Amino acid sequence: EHVLVVEEDEAVRSFISLLFRQLGFSVTCASSAEGALECLRHSPPDLAVLDLDMSGTSGADICRAIRADGDMSAIPVLILSAGDVEIGRREAFAAGADEYLSKPFDVSELEARAKALIRLKRLQEDRIFVRKAFLSVAKAVEDRDRNASGHSGRVAEMCVRLARELGIKDEADLDMLRLGGLIHDIGKIVVPEAIMHKPGMLFDHEWECVRRHPAAGYELCSPMRRSILALRIVRHHHERLNGAGYPDGLRADDIPLHVRIASAADVLDALLSPRSYREPYPFPKAREILAREASDGLLDRRVVDALLEAVAPRMDALFANCC
Repeated sequence: EHVLVVEEDEAVRSFISLLFRQLGFSVTCASSAEGALECLRHSPPDLAVLDLDMSGTSGADICRAIRADGDMSAIPVLILSAGDVEIGRREAFAAGADEYLSKPFDVSELEARAKALIRLKRLQEDRIFVRKAFLSVAKAVEDRDRNASGHSGRVAEMCVRLARELGIKDEADLDMLRLGGLIHDIGKIVVPEAIMHKPGMLFDHEWECVRRHPAAGYELCSPMRRSILALRIVRHHHERLNGAGYPDGLRADDIPLHVRIASAADVLDALLSPRSYREPYPFPKAREILAREASDGLLDRRVVDALLEAVAPRMDALFANCC
């Protein structure tokens, strides 16, 4: 692991650098903000240890610069200060620091906090890698179906817009809706292309194969345990409020709002898209079908109304490629 130590005082800088080297870290040092930012951009570290009390540009200023830069924003920051503890702590955390230690510090505490921050960074990197991998798989699955081009991206965009229309503002929830939309059909990897492209009605055994894709997708994506809302969308986007859906036959309140949003978006885009067995429906006909499904207790009426009245009419450009 690589640590950047930014400290104005040469003796203190050398001492901290020696400590980290003895702990097995590789270390880069800087004595100014300019030098620190150059090091950060040239060789991003696994941890930045910043002195709060530098003259001119302080450690807090460097931390703010790190957080404002998209390429560096995920670097963990530990700020050290010899000043007033409460004032220093407030300033450090206000700037976006992950940890704060006052000088003189306990060496074992510095080691423990540094290792914990780097461990969290590695876990976050692993989650990002896993997420990117599944997004790639989902895209490859979609590319197998010549009629599904862009479907998941459109569903994801509708999910986010519809959620905002319904009052969901939490960015983490919106991110899960976007992710769920992008990977909701990943389970179609188990559906043979001959079935996906069949121009006529499916036989019962072929339909059963198609119906397996939500559960298959859920199992495939299960390593993304922290993305539970997205996983629920993958498994339950074909559930219906009256219990007629699959794979689990969920009813009413057993189906979370996030899933209801994804289900409505998925149905609308499917209606507006070509299929091997039919041409795409014009929007008025798609509106009629979607409204009927809400009236019949399949889809959430409030969600469908918001989709048809407030979201879909503003998405001409999004639908242009599928209509």
